[in-house]
Amino acid sequence: MKREFALAPTGKLPWLFLAGLLGILPMLLIAVSVPAAAPGSPQVTYAALALTGFTALGIFALARRRSVAIEGDRLVIRAALYTQRIPLAELCPEQARIVDLREHHEWRPALRSNGLGLPGLKLGHFRSRGLGKLFCVLTDASRVLVLPERGGRALLLSLQRPQALLDALRAR
Repeated sequence: MKREFALAPTGKLPWLFLAGLLGILPMLLIAVSVPAAAPGSPQVTYAALALTGFTALGIFALARRRSVAIEGDRLVIRAALYTQRIPLAELCPEQARIVDLREHHEWRPALRSNGLGLPGLKLGHFRSRGLGKLFCVLTDASRVLVLPERGGRALLLSLQRPQALLDALRAR
């Protein structure tokens, strides 16, 4: 049995940032590669543009891959390249809470250890200001479910209805 929980929609800021990268990076690569290329040889410039385009499209596709679901006895979280399959017994729903990260700075991701971090979008492994381990799927900082695990790590999830996941976990 699989029960999905909708994530909060992503704002425009991450997509504008990626669009900006698509506009700025090719110009920088052209500026760097044109003097290095032999006169009349545009292959390096075209290769740089293609590489930049593929990289930006890859980041865009990864940023869109995210979901949260309860599948059997596990909480399955997909975020960019990462999939976490956490046994429900390892979660501490009694200690969970819904916070606004703009007010609760102690839960804000401060250091990215292995993840995708764009303005307005955080996916993957991060550290909090107190250097605690976090796994984040953050699209909206205003209503974030902070769900501790027994091992000390916490999950930060931006859900449309965070209370629905919390109620489902507490009912088990």
